[in-house]
Amino acid sequence: MEPAKRKRGRPPQQSPAEQPAPSLKLTAQADRLLTVHSKKLKLSKRAYASAAVAYFATTGLNPTKEQPKGLASVALKVDEETLAIRAQNVDIGNRLISLLRGWERNLYSFLQQQQQTTYDYLEQIEANMLQHQGTVETILLAPMVEQLFKVNLEAFITRD
Repeated sequence: MEPAKRKRGRPPQQSPAEQPAPSLKLTAQADRLLTVHSKKLKLSKRAYASAAVAYFATTGLNPTKEQPKGLASVALKVDEETLAIRAQNVDIGNRLISLLRGWERNLYSFLQQQQQTTYDYLEQIEANMLQHQGTVETILLAPMVEQLFKVNLEAFITRD
């Protein structure tokens, strides 16, 4: 048997951009940063490092002399201001809650006073009604009942 013939050219899995290049030596700090940031973005170290090199090459920045101050400083300022805004939101929320609780407390005491005033008024009405009822009974009803008993008693006596 003859061995299988190989086709000329590169293997189908590797394109020219994916072929491993000569390895580079990084400082320990750079390797840690590369590991942390590539994991954060869910990229391989190779893909992250290649993208970083391409970024500096296309923008023309010198990474040893210039730090990307523009966007990084803006991002830091945005983070700081976001924290300040959150703190202000918490403060405003706490103030609103305290205002609402004070308002509820005042409203509750006002409603208690109104309730007590209404009860006092209703008690006075009840006392007036009972007094009027007593007066009606003594002035009108008692003489009528007395006269009714007298008439019935006289009728009963005269029958015998």
